[in-house]
Amino acid sequence: MTDPLIVQGKDLHDRLGLAREHATMIQNALICLRNAAEETRNVPLDSRQVDANVAALMAVMRHWSELDEVKEFASQGVRELLSPVDLLDPGHVMPSGRHARLHDFVDTLEATGVPSGPGEVNPHEQQFTYVMDALVAASMAAKDPRYLITKPSIPKRYEDGVRGLRWLCSQAIAYAMELQEVLEAIGTSGAARNPWLHALRQIDDLHYSEFEHFIASLLDRDGYRIVRSGGGSGDQGADVLAMDGLGQYLVVQCKHFSGGAGSVGQPVAQHLFGGAYAMQPAALPILVTNGKFTGRAKAWSRQNHRVRLVGREGLAQWSKGGQGLASVIRAQQSS
Repeated sequence: MTDPLIVQGKDLHDRLGLAREHATMIQNALICLRNAAEETRNVPLDSRQVDANVAALMAVMRHWSELDEVKEFASQGVRELLSPVDLLDPGHVMPSGRHARLHDFVDTLEATGVPSGPGEVNPHEQQFTYVMDALVAASMAAKDPRYLITKPSIPKRYEDGVRGLRWLCSQAIAYAMELQEVLEAIGTSGAARNPWLHALRQIDDLHYSEFEHFIASLLDRDGYRIVRSGGGSGDQGADVLAMDGLGQYLVVQCKHFSGGAGSVGQPVAQHLFGGAYAMQPAALPILVTNGKFTGRAKAWSRQNHRVRLVGREGLAQWSKGGQGLASVIRAQQSS
């Protein structure tokens, strides 16, 4: 089964774009409601105007609920990328890399539009109740002036109610604007993108240095923290150095062949094993290629699990297929 990290990631930008568009439309509607409320600032009690303000208040609260739905729609899209990561030590690894950033995005989204301050009372709900009571009383007085005899404070309460209506409009507009900014930040972040959705023919066309960074992006996708990307002199065979949530190093050597036409032999695996051990005895050496491995390389690497191998077929499953690194390695070891 394909990892939801890839399937859902394909349409995350569409989801975020749709959410931003809807939040913008809601903001525009709220601005119109606020402008209309401004026009009734000094208008005396009028039945039609009071009823219009009641309708406006209901519209504001409806739009507020719609913004909550937009936020949940976007948040769900990000959460779908947070399916359990198939790591080499499952169940014991704290999220890192891309997954940590996605967790942060979920937290930011959930905090958007939520009033801050002490206590559990929502000031927006309080204001809504107060404004609704004031407008309903004003509506009754506008229809029957005798109501003012027993309730002479109604005109003043109505003024306060209209002022509260404008405040709620402004708060909802601020919510819409904040939500759009958060959605924009998520949509333009590297964590929300899936540049690793490559077919083998695209991988074959990469430069070897691009291939190294491509492998680093796959590790980052799977939740590993990238310590270094790109090999060089004295790198001990480590083109990519990564770390899991428990602090174990992954020493990854990348062998790229133009067109995928090439094989990695036993000496390369031996060199990587020795370099990884010299770097840290507990490090996990992984050899990745878009080509193939010789029979001797496979046989030597599998002895005591010296080196984990990811060949052409495994690379296809890891990148385009969307499988996690651990499941790819297990499949390669059994083949």
